[in-house]
Amino acid sequence: MKVLSLAVLADTNRNYQPDTFNFHHWGLKLLFSYPVAKLIDWEADWQSLETSNNVFAHIVMAQIKAKRVKDSELLLTSKLGLIRSLYERGYSREQVVELFNIIDWMIKLPTPLEMQFKTLVEQIQEEKKMPYINTFERLARQEGLQEGRQVGRQEADERALQEKLVSARQLLSLGVLSKEQIAEVLNLPLEKVA
Repeated sequence: MKVLSLAVLADTNRNYQPDTFNFHHWGLKLLFSYPVAKLIDWEADWQSLETSNNVFAHIVMAQIKAKRVKDSELLLTSKLGLIRSLYERGYSREQVVELFNIIDWMIKLPTPLEMQFKTLVEQIQEEKKMPYINTFERLARQEGLQEGRQVGRQEADERALQEKLVSARQLLSLGVLSKEQIAEVLNLPLEKVA
């Protein structure tokens, strides 16, 4: 069995294109080269993503929108457009649900727009006669769901931050990347990289 490595970069810095890893310590030398796929490079060929039959195209579009769009209303419109296209592509119920969850996770809306998003998704489902996201509706009605999500997100965010900080310390100890590079790769504020 062959194992291959590929780096998929989701940052927006077009100049950041690492394709090797160097490690030198106590006489050990390691040079690891790998191919790189930069998601932002697909931004120039947006139409290909929109017409692609590859389900991963939706994930790439969601990532680009999440990174590029800062206006909340435009972000809502973008997220809804991606969700609508899931129904129009003829994907299976399972594919729609999985892609919906990924897009929903990648593109976070401000709290005031979440209810508007939910209403608009319900309208799309009625219009398309495809209530695929019935779990979404059912869970949204459960008492205390919003509070539980908030606590869960805070805990997950804290765990993710701690994991990033550990990774930053490990990368710093290797001496291969600068603090600025580590901050960008791990999406951390520079002052957190110590």
